[in-house]
Amino acid sequence: MPMIEPHKLILTECHSPTQRRDIDKISDALMRQPSLDSRYAYVTLTELCKHTSGKFKPFCDFLDKIDPRPQAARLRTGLRAEYSKYLTIRDTAPEFLRRDEVALLTPNNLISVNPGQENTVVVFTTMFNNFYFSNFTLAALLVEAGYSAIFLNESTGHFYLNGIPGVADSWVALMRKLTETLQRIPGRVTFTGFSSGGYAALLAATHLRPDHFICFSGNVDLSESSPIRVPKLFTLEKRNQTPAELRIDLSTVIRKAGLKGCAYAGTESERDVEHMRLLSDISGVHTHLLEGEGHLSVRRLLMDGKFIDALRFGSGS
Repeated sequence: MPMIEPHKLILTECHSPTQRRDIDKISDALMRQPSLDSRYAYVTLTELCKHTSGKFKPFCDFLDKIDPRPQAARLRTGLRAEYSKYLTIRDTAPEFLRRDEVALLTPNNLISVNPGQENTVVVFTTMFNNFYFSNFTLAALLVEAGYSAIFLNESTGHFYLNGIPGVADSWVALMRKLTETLQRIPGRVTFTGFSSGGYAALLAATHLRPDHFICFSGNVDLSESSPIRVPKLFTLEKRNQTPAELRIDLSTVIRKAGLKGCAYAGTESERDVEHMRLLSDISGVHTHLLEGEGHLSVRRLLMDGKFIDALRFGSGS
């Protein structure tokens, strides 16, 4: 990404308190540029949207004026609808959750939200420290639906396979830490992850055997012999830095363990569909194709008003 004057800020897609502060300055700076990098501008607009920033509307209006392309206009229309949804969720979130927002935005972290409820969701966030939408949005949705939640945030790009810096220094240590946390949890437990968090949620499920798992557009087979292409951001360098014994075809383990859960994938993401099909003939696992959707299955479910229903169905609650 290009450097933005005068603030000397580099935009990152990883959610953090710093990113939330800086994207407002970046949008202001972009509106003063003599020419605009289109991709950079729309990444900025998307992040402003997901953070429900007050700068979203003026920046979107600015792009309306300078970018008449039909595809760009459709993107802005979709982001406006998302922004409205996120804003409603934020405005109705309880005060105690607002106090947790900085922690939810902090990468490489483990945080419990709304403890003591009958059902708990353990969330493995993406390498961008979100669930596509912000962790705050997801936490607010879960609290409103009556769930407790445990958020695991790991942003090194190693898919949690090396643990979480500052929390657990290996996958084994992370499972030990999570086991200790879950021993204090009453009721049913569901593991969930989206995208890069999906594989970790499934792998953890094979180790700790929760009541259910829910995988949104996640990876199932990261073995060396997998015919499915490796995720672009899970580079060869990153893979070689992780334990090979943890990069496996999880469908075989899930089948043998008799785990229960569900998986979602959009029909327009061939790779996601290939991964999901590995689970499609396993007893106790339900798979769902979202017609016309790409990788962002969680966004589609949220905008259709079906995200919490998917969670309830998948968790058996």
